[in-house]
Amino acid sequence: MQLEYVRLLAASRREVAALQVLSQLFELYGRTPELLNMRALISMSAGDLDQAEQDLNEVTATGRNVQESFYRLGEIELQRGDLKKAIGHFERISTGDYLVPAQSQIARAWADLGEPQRGLEHLEQFQQRYPRYRVQMLQLRASMLQGLDRNTEALAIYDELLTTKLPTPGQLVSRGILLEKQGRRSEAIADMRKAVALAGDDAEALNSLGYTLLLTGRHNDEAYRLIRLAIELQPYNPAILDSMGWVMFKRGQPEVAVSWLNQAWARLEDPEIAAHLGEVLWVSGERDGAMRVWQEAQIQFPDSEPLIETIGRFRR
Repeated sequence: MQLEYVRLLAASRREVAALQVLSQLFELYGRTPELLNMRALISMSAGDLDQAEQDLNEVTATGRNVQESFYRLGEIELQRGDLKKAIGHFERISTGDYLVPAQSQIARAWADLGEPQRGLEHLEQFQQRYPRYRVQMLQLRASMLQGLDRNTEALAIYDELLTTKLPTPGQLVSRGILLEKQGRRSEAIADMRKAVALAGDDAEALNSLGYTLLLTGRHNDEAYRLIRLAIELQPYNPAILDSMGWVMFKRGQPEVAVSWLNQAWARLEDPEIAAHLGEVLWVSGERDGAMRVWQEAQIQFPDSEPLIETIGRFRR
């Protein structure tokens, strides 16, 4: 009961109060692995990485919760910016629920170190050593390749995934996005329709299908219905807020569109959101507002193709 109270305090961002209660529990029960682990997690949340590291090292010395402790120690080093030390901690994980997430962290850390190919090779080698995690590793590799704009390679992996097992909505949506980028829109829409058929309450699938239909210029009403369903499921998702703004713009309601797009931009400074918001403001006669949004976005995302293309169309 007392630990549940500590968890409740921590979840409500009352870390100081949670740590005070934990101090009392230490006096009553001693430095048990469970209490040390709890304090480490709360200390991480509060930014006291040194205390968290000390507690986690003490936990590992007991032989309890060792795999989780290695993972948390890796997260601490990521926060400190010591990526190679973080990789070292993640590589110590050999079993359990943290094994697959650790491989993702290792690959990402190599990418952040400027060696994405090393990260991809790590995932492939892990897959060879642990064939039972083949699907998870393929998914991680595809996602990483997609982030690197190596879309043809990513698409090949999704093709492999979707022909060897029952597809998940997320896999279908991811392949659909790649197909759309390659100009294969009808195939993209087919994948996204399958995703919605599999999970009609999947907000990402609904939004992706709605937005892709919107790009065709022929299915605005259906796109609106799908995006409306998505936003009911995830009302604060910036990508869905952006889609709702864009569909309202395409339906001839720019004032309503600006409201949705401003919400999206406030929640996530993304170049495509900025492109959409600036375009709607420009078309609505608010050119100074459009330029402010675009200039702010250009500082953060100077190489964004959607942003460059949109600004180019209106500043000729």
